[in-house]
Amino acid sequence: MDSKIILGKIQSIVQDVLDNESADINEQTKAADLEGWDSLAHINIVSQIESEFGIRFSLNELSRFSTVGKIVDAVQRKVS
Repeated sequence: MDSKIILGKIQSIVQDVLDNESADINEQTKAADLEGWDSLAHINIVSQIESEFGIRFSLNELSRFSTVGKIVDAVQRKVS
């Protein structure tokens, strides 16, 4: 699956969880960049991403999610 498609779906999920449709989300975006992206929101975002793509992340993978781009990369590896 193309990384742009994955990024688009992740953008929608993050915007939905944070209830901020105008949030500017790109591959360099970090949780600290967006108001409301706290630990609880992070769990909800990851859960929705797993559900959307039919995948599961290990704790080791989750610890590497420092940017949206890292999440996109992890999803792409699992769905390819």
